[in-house]
Amino acid sequence: MKNYKLKKLGAMAVVLMIFSIGFYQFMEASSFKSSAASVVQPVGYVSYVVKSGDSLWTIAEDYMPESKDDVREFVREIKQVNHLESDHIYGGQLIAVPCYSEEDALIRSASS
Repeated sequence: MKNYKLKKLGAMAVVLMIFSIGFYQFMEASSFKSSAASVVQPVGYVSYVVKSGDSLWTIAEDYMPESKDDVREFVREIKQVNHLESDHIYGGQLIAVPCYSEEDALIRSASS
C-alpha cells in the first residue's frame, strides 16, 4: 500500500513537471510575452496649442504617422502622454503629440 502511494505521488510529480515545462515554453513563444523590442517608442514630441473647435480626434488624424492605422489608438496615446482622463480639451491648452520619425517631428514642428 505504501509503495502504491509513493508510485502515484511520483507519477503525479512527473506529470506536473512536464506540464510546467510545457507551459513555460508556451508562454515564452506566445504573444502574451511582452517584449520591449516590439514596442515602438516615439522619437520625440511636438507641442500643439489647441485651437477653438479642435478635438483629440481631429488632432490625432492630423498628426498620426503613416505607420499607425487606428485613430482611436493614437487618441489614447495622446491622452496618456498628456495625462488626460477625458476627451475634453480647450482652446489655448498646450498638449504634446508623439512623433515616430525625426523627419515627421521636424515637419510637424515647422508647421505648428
